[in-house]
Amino acid sequence: MTEFQTRSEETGIILHNSMNDALNYADEDKSVWKISFTIPNTNERILLVKTEYGWILENIYGER
Repeated sequence: MTEFQTRSEETGIILHNSMNDALNYADEDKSVWKISFTIPNTNERILLVKTEYGWILENIYGER
């Protein structure tokens, strides 16, 4: 099962069972700035960072 993490400097890392749960939590906790998870088939780590335009994909090297 894929684990989805939300990250906030105020509330730390919170684990969620689904992307929908993570997004709903991030809507409630405005301090959440990142959602991350791993795709099981490829073991690829996905990082989504909140910007003024919404959630954008950030690669592992920090480039957008």
